[in-house]
Amino acid sequence: MFGESIVGMKVEEVFTLGYNYIEKLVGMPISDRRKQASVLGLLTTRNALHKHLADDRKDTFDDVLKI
Repeated sequence: MFGESIVGMKVEEVFTLGYNYIEKLVGMPISDRRKQASVLGLLTTRNALHKHLADDRKDTFDDVLKI
């Protein structure tokens, strides 16, 4: 679901996405216990992009959960 939603999106846009985006994709609130699991794909994608860009950054769960 997440992977398909970012096809064609600019890299800069991906870095603006966070938990709220994932919650909208799912279409319902996500329990506190599952929030980290719900953003894992986003976090992994953002860190892969950081590595590709060689910008010496690494996002954490806090980075994607606060957006």
